Amino acid sequence: MAIRPRQAEMDALGVDPEMLSPMEQGKEQAAPAAMPDSSELEEGFDGMMMEMSPMGDYSEDSIRTLGSAVQMILELFGAEAMPISMEVGPNGELPVDFVKAIMMLNQAQQDAGIMDYIIDVEALKDDRSLTEAAGKIMALSKNQTFRSFLAQLDEAFGDVADEVETPSLAEMDAPTEEMNEDELFMRRMK
Repeated sequence: MAIRPRQAEMDALGVDPEMLSPMEQGKEQAAPAAMPDSSELEEGFDGMMMEMSPMGDYSEDSIRTLGSAVQMILELFGAEAMPISMEVGPNGELPVDFVKAIMMLNQAQQDAGIMDYIIDVEALKDDRSLTEAAGKIMALSKNQTFRSFLAQLDEAFGDVADEVETPSLAEMDAPTEEMNEDELFMRRMK
């Protein structure tokens, strides 16, 4: 059995590993794994949403009705005609895009202080529940308080990407190769 160098030091000094502080014990543990990239995070999120997707017996008409309502309200959020998958899962799961949109709508309603149109995702088990959910979404899209809330969000966060300008290196007062260290430090001290 190979002894790690740190363990060998502790043995030589007669240090009991159980007597180490939690901070010292943390040094013995391996470094944390690298952060996953955005595609891995998105896949994980989609997987979580798929697990939350209720299963039921849905007709194509009720799926289309709910899909139309979801698409309509997403346009209020500024989502430009993003295609929504209307494919029921292999075991009769509600489409993941629907679940994501409904969860987002529920959160937006709570943020706006409107609780009348909250949709219980787990209750979406049949055509009737999908039609009721579509009705709630359509009613929410006409709710003036909700529309005002979305308008305030749009004003507050608007086209932030358009407003943010990336300064050039010259504008950032970046050091040039010709500048020596003293000049650089003096410039930073100002």
